[in-house]
Amino acid sequence: MKKIILFGAGKNGREAIDFFGKDSVECFVDNDKSKIGTIYCDKKIISINELKEIWKDYKIIVTPYPSRDIIEQLFHTGIKEVWTYKQGLIKKFTDYVRNVDWKKYKKICWYLSDEYGEPFFRLIPEDIQDKIEMVNKEQLEAKYLELNGEFEKYYDAVVNTSPEFYIADECFLNRIVKGIDKYNPFKQISVYPEELLINDKYADGDESFTEEEVNKKNENNYEKFEIIKKYVDEAKEEVPLFSLIEVETINRCNGVCEFCPVNAKDDPREKHIMSEELFYDIVRQLEEIDYSGRISLFSNNEPFLDNRIIEFSKYLREHLKMARIYLYTNGTLLNMQKFTEIISYLDELIIDNYTQDLHLIKPVEEIKQYCEQHPELVKKVSIALRKPKEIMTSRGGSAPNRHEQVSYPTMTCATPFQQLVIRPTGQVSLCCNDPLGKHTLGDLTKESILDVWYGEKYKMVRKAIVDGRKNIDICQYCDAFNLF
Repeated sequence: MKKIILFGAGKNGREAIDFFGKDSVECFVDNDKSKIGTIYCDKKIISINELKEIWKDYKIIVTPYPSRDIIEQLFHTGIKEVWTYKQGLIKKFTDYVRNVDWKKYKKICWYLSDEYGEPFFRLIPEDIQDKIEMVNKEQLEAKYLELNGEFEKYYDAVVNTSPEFYIADECFLNRIVKGIDKYNPFKQISVYPEELLINDKYADGDESFTEEEVNKKNENNYEKFEIIKKYVDEAKEEVPLFSLIEVETINRCNGVCEFCPVNAKDDPREKHIMSEELFYDIVRQLEEIDYSGRISLFSNNEPFLDNRIIEFSKYLREHLKMARIYLYTNGTLLNMQKFTEIISYLDELIIDNYTQDLHLIKPVEEIKQYCEQHPELVKKVSIALRKPKEIMTSRGGSAPNRHEQVSYPTMTCATPFQQLVIRPTGQVSLCCNDPLGKHTLGDLTKESILDVWYGEKYKMVRKAIVDGRKNIDICQYCDAFNLF
């Protein structure tokens, strides 16, 4: 039997080595450079580059949660056989199955809601695998209908492995049959529905969304709050690699949106343009770790003000082949030549068309017509109808048209565990809702990306935000609740 290499020298790794036994584990591997070469749980910690040379002789098990980004990172490195530990849930599930009253039930139904369900199943002890019936969504629906909805008479439970293991009830079964799967915040999807070219949030007839309505919606968003809290509770134990990067190559915008604290009429920032040397170095570092998350050459700016944006996008595509490259623009500087050049390098282009009466500006109208003539582009292009006077998030309390500031003192935030925002100077900002760069967590002209991400300043921010937004000045009145 192959010995195990555990990815993640942290709390979950310790739990995993206790479960599998030290004699079964060869070593650990970790992204944190400061850990490489040290000893954890009496086992050496090696780098991914070292793992590349030996992985075929071992079973590679990823211990952090969420594990999707790490699994994709390993896949793109060439390590094709990867299992997930799911934070000790194997043991919990094994204990559950062994305690089922098998005089009453015949099977446990295992619902494979994502591609990681089957590798997880392989880690279940063989003596209980015959008690489990694995099904996909279509098979589950057929069995449910076959049993006239009386599923509980045959199956003790339905097990779902994404985004976590849990025993489902009748309500869950009804939701699956109706095609409403459990929300998975870690699935990499498009910003807007891929089948829609025009996205109009005002289509229901509302002329505007007031500040009062926005605040009320946020205050009642309990489900999203719980999802974010659950994610942070897991991520704080073993910080995952960032899954979203915004690289701002020029810190200027030509828009005059009233909700933006850095609009063209009132931008207090000193103008900066990223050097090519810095840009290429950032891409080199990401290429070295086989980055496969999302990346955009955009943050609090209009990217087409940088006349290198097409060249830079091409470079990203050539060197980060497995990353999801997307871009936001207001479309004012686009023309058909720029559009047709850049779209081949992007996975997604979001055009925010800002007009108060929601009509399409000329360059965006031309792009719309072109996409209608080339339907394959509809999956890559989204035109969002936006109003320059609309009410958006408070941007950490700095949005000019937000006056009724609401505090969420005990609410946590997932952004410091997911997003990396790089300014033209190489400084790393707290997040996308820190457009003025009030909090700088690192400087990529002096530090590496991984050293910043796992560095002391980020650690301090994550420790503070876990206990609530009240602990960071710019976060106190922030009403952005994102999971990327």
